[in-house]
Amino acid sequence: MWPFSPLQGGKTREADAAVGIRWLAVNDTPEAEEAMQEFVPTSYIKTVDPGDGIVGVDEPTPMMGYNYILTAGKHVPDETVYEIVKLLHENPEKVRGILTAFADFEPASMAPTYPGLSYHPGGISYYTEAGLVE
Repeated sequence: MWPFSPLQGGKTREADAAVGIRWLAVNDTPEAEEAMQEFVPTSYIKTVDPGDGIVGVDEPTPMMGYNYILTAGKHVPDETVYEIVKLLHENPEKVRGILTAFADFEPASMAPTYPGLSYHPGGISYYTEAGLVE
């Protein structure tokens, strides 16, 4: 199996069909979440319920979730980053259709605060204009 397998990903379904899988629960405590965030700052604990297309989950199961982050170097023009985040924000259905892992994409949640991470000036410009940050 791949080192990273999304909950509803193709490799996950292939493994389940071949041998069967069961996702293991993480400890659903503030301490466990804090420990995860030392290594993956964008992580959090999310309880996943059984459902269509979700293999290996037979009961509500606390799991590690995390937000995807789009990165850009300082050399990338502000206008380029501004246009990219604007396109993502204004086209949520297209974003959700890219990959099953993006199914929960919510434009209103595009600009969370993460300790130690900062936004590109072009991103800040759009997020401020869109009312996502002050």
